[in-house]
Amino acid sequence: MKQIRLLTLVVSFCLAFLSVFQTSNLSAETLRMMIWEGYFPAEYRTQFQDLVKKKYGVDLKLEVSFVTDPDQFYDLLRKKSLDIITPSHNLLKDERYNFIKKGILLPINLDNVPNYKDLAPGLKNVEYIREDGKLYAMPFANGPYGLAYNTNLVKEPPTSWNALLDPKYAGKYTLVEDYSEVNIYIAALMAGIRNDQLDSYQEVNTPQVNAILKKLRQNTGGYWNGVDKASDLKGKLLATSWGFSFSDLASQGEVWKFADPKEGSPWWVDNFALSWTLADKPQLKEIAEELINYVIGPQFQLNNVVNYLSAAPVNLKTPLTAQQKAEFRLDDDEETFLKRRILWPILTKRMRNGYALMWKNAEK
Repeated sequence: MKQIRLLTLVVSFCLAFLSVFQTSNLSAETLRMMIWEGYFPAEYRTQFQDLVKKKYGVDLKLEVSFVTDPDQFYDLLRKKSLDIITPSHNLLKDERYNFIKKGILLPINLDNVPNYKDLAPGLKNVEYIREDGKLYAMPFANGPYGLAYNTNLVKEPPTSWNALLDPKYAGKYTLVEDYSEVNIYIAALMAGIRNDQLDSYQEVNTPQVNAILKKLRQNTGGYWNGVDKASDLKGKLLATSWGFSFSDLASQGEVWKFADPKEGSPWWVDNFALSWTLADKPQLKEIAEELINYVIGPQFQLNNVVNYLSAAPVNLKTPLTAQQKAEFRLDDDEETFLKRRILWPILTKRMRNGYALMWKNAEK
């Protein structure tokens, strides 16, 4: 009996030693990420670290910070302080940054991103993520700057952005404050400006649009900044929203949904992109591409993008309900995709400043 116990102790010691020996022989790497909050929650980071340990024999550390202003992407990339960022589609070729032309982003090796083949057709070959035939960013999630309504209090979904001008909603809706250009877009749509004219200051800066902006300012019940939170929308009737707060609101007993305004909705596409800091680190770059493949995988897209963020997925194989499939219409070709979704235009500095001034003047 004593011999059996002794043998058991010896085996346990050897296994423990082997475990420590194997761990000590793992190489260590660090990936520094700046992303929008909620894009890569802690539980998934742990799963990915386990995947990297098994596949690459690397003990991976993830340094994750959350962006609050898109300027942070550019400033920190120039300082070589980041390896991965999550810019929106309209920022990649914005003249303020020119991420691709300045060489501070690296092209993605699609051999390391097999899930790319299942990307929605309308997101695969778009101009804003490509240069000289190379792909510099991977679509991750997309959605509207949408007109949201509280189903607990609003039984019939509004059919037009002009609902925000209805006196019955005065003081009972909220708008984003620090993305003033999207409020210009919805005011322009309310005034009948065409989708393809949203990047024309001359077409948008009209007395009608400015009057609508002033009315929106007068009637709003508050503002939110960056990302809408449950506390920003709770108790309101309507809101402009990314939809990120919907799951928290539902847990608090308020079910919010997006309306489908007849004018259409301004649309964003967020992407994962790789920093030039990985240029001389081939293994770490491959691990970063593994991460991109992970987050555009069908299960992650369902669990995090659809169910948690309330955003539209990018992967055709995301296991959706029939209702979700009808809503997201991932199989739209590029032309149809862009007709249904009004992508934020890439603005010049002059246009951006002009729109900011319109928003400021509406406050007066």
